[in-house]
Amino acid sequence: MPNQNSLLSSAQEKEPDKLTKLDQVNILLAEYTRLSSHARSYVEHFSQKFTLFGLFVLSAFAFALQNPAYQVIYIMIPFFVFFIGFVTTSQVYIITVLSGRLKIIEKRIKDLNGGNYILEWENRVAPKYVFTFLIKVRTKGRKGSEITIPNPTVIAVIFMLLPAQPLIIYSSWRAYSIVPSPWNLVYILVVTISDIVMILQSFYFYIFGQISEDS
Repeated sequence: MPNQNSLLSSAQEKEPDKLTKLDQVNILLAEYTRLSSHARSYVEHFSQKFTLFGLFVLSAFAFALQNPAYQVIYIMIPFFVFFIGFVTTSQVYIITVLSGRLKIIEKRIKDLNGGNYILEWENRVAPKYVFTFLIKVRTKGRKGSEITIPNPTVIAVIFMLLPAQPLIIYSSWRAYSIVPSPWNLVYILVVTISDIVMILQSFYFYIFGQISEDS
């Protein structure tokens, strides 16, 4: 594939109405490759940070359990968990926006190719197997039947949220006795609202994936 910079510079030398279909396809493919690389780098880099933050929170919780003199740590643990949750959803949102742009590029290339898909991940594969709560799959065999199963990523999100809830509830309960009244009630209210928002945002990924294209 031609270098992305050379494609963009050659395109600038031509008037928009003089770009051939091949020029347009090459420019779109260059953008597609660049955005795909960005999305992949977000996933690769953030997965490592997510693991480190998770280990940090669990270590802080274990330290507070073994050292009663440092009970103040319980006050911060829910917010550490919320930090991980909100940063994760923000990264997922960016990836989903990139996915939306890739979807548009696939359709434009399809139009330039006489209505035939060349790239079809975002338009034909992801809607069926990524941005959905339930997946329909066909069993093997000549008379294979179609079955519906839960999306494995939904199950993964649920299992990531479940361990966090006891951690948040227990830490909040311990913090309630540490924070002076009436601020302990304010603390519980803030933690409860933040927890609900985090849970809701954890599933927004599937809603974002259904957003129609914006050109």
